[in-house]
Amino acid sequence: MKKHFLNALVAVVLLATLNACSKDDDVQPKNGDNQKKSENGDYPTYHPQDPNGFGYYILPNGAYNFYQDSVIVYFEAQIPEYLSFMPLRLDKYKNGELLDSVCNQDLAVRFESKARKSHNKEVKWGVKPKVADEFAPIVTLTMGNTMTIKLSKMVMAFGYEYNSLFKDGEYSVTTRFRNSKLNKVIKPTFTNYIRQTSISSPDLGMTSGAMVVARESQTPFDEITITFGTGFKAPTLNPPYQISFGGFRYKLAK
Repeated sequence: MKKHFLNALVAVVLLATLNACSKDDDVQPKNGDNQKKSENGDYPTYHPQDPNGFGYYILPNGAYNFYQDSVIVYFEAQIPEYLSFMPLRLDKYKNGELLDSVCNQDLAVRFESKARKSHNKEVKWGVKPKVADEFAPIVTLTMGNTMTIKLSKMVMAFGYEYNSLFKDGEYSVTTRFRNSKLNKVIKPTFTNYIRQTSISSPDLGMTSGAMVVARESQTPFDEITITFGTGFKAPTLNPPYQISFGGFRYKLAK
């Protein structure tokens, strides 16, 4: 488990460096005149649990607290606080059914194109702790470079598990959570990379390589935009792509 946290920490630092949307490079954990200002002219927030000024620290449960953005990020689905979120189950849908949304009495999750429901009880969807249920039912759809998932209500927290089986070349998947009313992206934004091979298989892009993507934010949100982009070894894109989702969980805004 310790090794897993260390790997996740390294990944977060790399992704925060690669993605200019996520954090301000000028943030310094110092007080006084030597402290640099951020783009809006404010001094960055210092936190005693983040002496190096990364902009986050790891909570006792293993989640990451991006305190400057008032956002908690979950990289594992087995964290008790994440599992306490309301699950949006797919059990009521038949295998092979084409859906433009999945819902319960509280919330509807709407897709831009039809998604086919399936439930393979012999091949793992993902491996714990990356997923909540290793043999979860999923929905799979085809998309171009960008797709937006819309929620019927504002939420304070939302998470899902996803995978997109390797197609050709290495490419990236960037996820942005957004408040459509405020036209505001909920930072931080992360990019994951789909590769044909992995040193810790199964990984994203491979069979049984699903992973969780989840945010808990003080600013409510109602949209998730997923963008396929170029990778280190793939200078061009070759859509369409297939992407699968499962394990939806949420916490409604008050």
